[in-house]
Amino acid sequence: MTHDPSTRVALITGATGGLGSAIVPAFGSAGYSVVSCDAAHPHAARQFDVTDPTAVEAAVSDILTDFGRIDVLVNLVGAWWPQDPISEITDEDWDGLFKINSNLCWSCHAPSSRT
Repeated sequence: MTHDPSTRVALITGATGGLGSAIVPAFGSAGYSVVSCDAAHPHAARQFDVTDPTAVEAAVSDILTDFGRIDVLVNLVGAWWPQDPISEITDEDWDGLFKINSNLCWSCHAPSSRT
């Protein structure tokens, strides 16, 4: 991939959701090379599970190989199951939510900040 090294790079997780659909084009319009990421969306530039540290490390490494840097990280991934009454949410559900919503910032920030 050819990339102008003077162009800033934005890595955006959860890029195909509601917020991402507004933020991705805004960064593009501002002159950034945008790397949109989502777990399994066909329109995302990169697909990886942000709850899997090995997958995050590999994705960040690939992005750094392709672009040479990451200037901005936008973590938009989040989850909730609002259709379930809280009395029906299991400990496993809660642990999954916590893993996504709380640990995401660290799991993506740590490898991205090493650029």
